[in-house]
Amino acid sequence: MGSLFEEVLSSNIFRTIQINFRKVKFYSATRFPIFMYGKFDIHILKGRIEITCPISTGQIRIGTLNVGIFDKHIRSILDIHGSLSFAGRANIGRGSALSIGPNAKIQIGNDFTIRAKSLIVATGDNIILFGSGCLLFWDILMMNSDFYSIKNVDGKVINPSSNVIVDNNVWIGFKSTILKSTKILDVSIIGSYSLVNSELKSTNAIYACCQ
Repeated sequence: MGSLFEEVLSSNIFRTIQINFRKVKFYSATRFPIFMYGKFDIHILKGRIEITCPISTGQIRIGTLNVGIFDKHIRSILDIHGSLSFAGRANIGRGSALSIGPNAKIQIGNDFTIRAKSLIVATGDNIILFGSGCLLFWDILMMNSDFYSIKNVDGKVINPSSNVIVDNNVWIGFKSTILKSTKILDVSIIGSYSLVNSELKSTNAIYACCQ
C-alpha cells in the first residue's frame, strides 16, 4: 500500500483523475488503471479509450521518464479524436505523443513500452496495431499517412492512408521511421535509424540499415 501511495504522489494527480473519469467507464475509473506523469498537453480527448483486459491499478502509465538523456520537464501530448485501446500493461515514456484522427484507431497489446519522445500518428479509417511484448526506444516516428494527397489525372487519390501492423515481441530501435503499409512480423528487431514502409517477409529476423 505504501508503494502505491508513493506512486500516486509521484504522478500528475490532476491529469490522472481527468483521464480516468473522462475516458474510462466509471467502475473501471475508480480503480485508476491509467497513471499520468509529468507535464502534458492534452489537445483534445473527444475520442475513446478502451481497456480490453482485466482492470488493475496503474496498468497503463503515460509520461514516465525512462531515458536520462531527456529533460525531465519535456511534455507529453495526447490528441485523441478516434479510438485508443489497451489489451494489457503499457508504459509510454515522457515526451511521447499519440495523435489519433476521428475514424482512426491505435490498438496496443500487453507488455508494451515506449522509452521516450516518440510520435505515433493514426489518421483515416485505418489502424496502427501492436501485438504483445513490443518495445520502442526513443525518437521514433510512426504514421499511417503521408499527410498530403497525390491525385492522378482522374482526380483519384493514389496515396491513401493505410494500416501499420506490428506483431508480437518486436523491438524498434531509436530514431527509426515506420510508415504506412508496414507490417513487421513476430520476434523481429528493427535497427536504429531504419526506415520501414512495406511488409517484411520473415519472422525471427533483424532488419537494419548499414552505412
